[in-house]
Amino acid sequence: RECFDSLLAQTMQECEFIVVADGAPDAECSVCEEYANKDHRFKFFRKEHAGVSAARNYGIGQSQGKYITFVDSDDWVERTYLAMLMEGIVSQGVDVACVGYASVQQDYRYVRTKGGEWQSLSPEDYWSSGSFSSPVSAWAKLYRRHLFSDVRYPAGKINEDAFTTHKVLFKIKKVAIRDVPEYNYVERVGSIMQTKWNDRRLDGVMALEEELVYFREWGFSKAYSFTLGRLLVLMAEALPH
Repeated sequence: RECFDSLLAQTMQECEFIVVADGAPDAECSVCEEYANKDHRFKFFRKEHAGVSAARNYGIGQSQGKYITFVDSDDWVERTYLAMLMEGIVSQGVDVACVGYASVQQDYRYVRTKGGEWQSLSPEDYWSSGSFSSPVSAWAKLYRRHLFSDVRYPAGKINEDAFTTHKVLFKIKKVAIRDVPEYNYVERVGSIMQTKWNDRRLDGVMALEEELVYFREWGFSKAYSFTLGRLLVLMAEALPH
């Protein structure tokens, strides 16, 4: 409910909310139906369990607007989230705008951002700087819908963002960035960032290897070097201590 309530509270009203229940139990689906009945902007779709990628892909296919953002159901957003992202698109004249996020652990909210005004960077500078929060994540971004015309999230992958986001961002010349915590990301027990070496980490390695192939093929040397460093760190965590 916290996620849905944060969407209802958006200062930007001209939007639709595509809710995809991926194998969710009846109790959760009844909440989704409640909000769909409460506000016509909520469009509820119940699907058999097929994973996050399938849910996102289905949501993209059902969307009608010119722009797309993603909000995971465990998370919530600030009331100015959509308005700020749209401000970035318009003021910077770009196809993707990105904001910062806060990490939420139980009752503690850790802000990982530095603040500041809008700036426009090349995708490679944004990806490689390490100065901005979560360039790999699908969420905390607003995309022009056409960027997904030939891009979808890979079925069966755990770390699906890392297989996909670069394919969208590196299509364009500039990305609008404002490092303000408009997205609240709930740290999940057993998430890929909280676990030691296992299949989830292996999936992350595979995603980074795909990124390296992409960056080498298209000549993004700075992004290649930065991603190689991330891969080496991830591999080092697998070594016995």
